Amino acid sequence: MFWNHRIVDLSKDNDGEPWYEIQEVYYNEKGEPSGHCNPCVGGESIDEIQIQIQRFTECLSHPILNAEKDFVGSFDDGEEDGTI
Repeated sequence: MFWNHRIVDLSKDNDGEPWYEIQEVYYNEKGEPSGHCNPCVGGESIDEIQIQIQRFTECLSHPILNAEKDFVGSFDDGEEDGTI
């Protein structure tokens, strides 16, 4: 399993009004998005925080994932909707 930062469309949780968040997205062994959660920006050093900010910036170049449509199955923790 691996993860990265992606923009996730969470409009379904905002009464259908547009709402996007940068989240940690987890992938199954087939490389399909299987779960997502809100990331924190923190670390044991300023360098670690800078790496997090770089990853946030990198996610802007990837397609937006839709929380309702783009996540398959359930995540390892047993949640049915893929949220962590």
